[in-house]
Amino acid sequence: MDYLINIITNIINMDYYYDRKPLTTGFFEPVETNGIKLCDEYFVQINQDSLDLISKIQQETAPDNYIAKWEKKIDEKLFLYRVEKYPLISSGFGPVNCDYLSEYVGDKEIADMRLADKDTLTRTAARKVAEICYHGKGNFNDPGIYASIAMILYIRNGYYKRDFWANFKKEFLLGLEELLKNDGSIKIEEQLLGNPFQEENATIMDIMDTVKKHIDYCGDESFVFFDSEIAEVIKCSDNYTDEEINQALGQYVYVKEHLGRSGISKESILNDDHPSELFMQSLDTSAYNAAMCIKSFILYKHFGDSVVRDGLSEGVAVYRKNNLPEADFWKNMCRKLLYLNERGWL
Repeated sequence: MDYLINIITNIINMDYYYDRKPLTTGFFEPVETNGIKLCDEYFVQINQDSLDLISKIQQETAPDNYIAKWEKKIDEKLFLYRVEKYPLISSGFGPVNCDYLSEYVGDKEIADMRLADKDTLTRTAARKVAEICYHGKGNFNDPGIYASIAMILYIRNGYYKRDFWANFKKEFLLGLEELLKNDGSIKIEEQLLGNPFQEENATIMDIMDTVKKHIDYCGDESFVFFDSEIAEVIKCSDNYTDEEINQALGQYVYVKEHLGRSGISKESILNDDHPSELFMQSLDTSAYNAAMCIKSFILYKHFGDSVVRDGLSEGVAVYRKNNLPEADFWKNMCRKLLYLNERGWL
């Protein structure tokens, strides 16, 4: 009897394990998952009649100015939502049944209608992500909302998900270029006045906060001064070019084994029997590794959360140990992202 009870218990636990929603994930998966959940009521195919009607309901600007702003989007499906005047009564943000738009005309005490288009939403999402990467702080859930709505708008307008991601990546890289050029300044067009997702399937991992908490795991004893002796061992690993090794000379670096120890001492490095499994985090290589990690976090459905966390936190720690500001690390990571794109690796 006990044997049967154990079997049943294990089956129940297994069902729970596979059915439960993920608590955290990267950027890519919730963007697609949550976008699909949006109801038909949020979308309207703009024609002259519907635009005239919405212009009389919205409270953003004068009706004529509103029509002039949106008439170039005639025949395109747009995201339509309302902002409640009394948010304490409800969520303050809700769908609009397009069949009953006329009932809102003249009743400005009820709601304020708003439109948003796929291109602006994509650009805003991408620039918000670029801003987080450049400054090394911020939560990806905010741009994730914009990205989810933009992605589903691409589908509803006859495109594919890959079309959205291609445009998102393009705008993301343009945002990085603008941030690097203008010392962190970037123009972002805010469109949304609320969050339509009442129950996300997943919450995007708060990676920047996680990195901040993990940096101190790389204590002073975790670093070694990269001299010619260590350089000879690292050369034997064939993991780095001569240029990367020469650049690291005179720096404090963080060395770890593939799937093994991290923060290895100089003595352990010099006596290592498997130099091919040694990897170092210098000022240059840590920025490159971080770029690879953040690329995975943003653009891949599956990513290693601990790998991304460690890659970013170790990079910040290397810059700190070499008495350089953290801001330099994030900027150099952004430069490496642009480099990856130039090589066709992004």
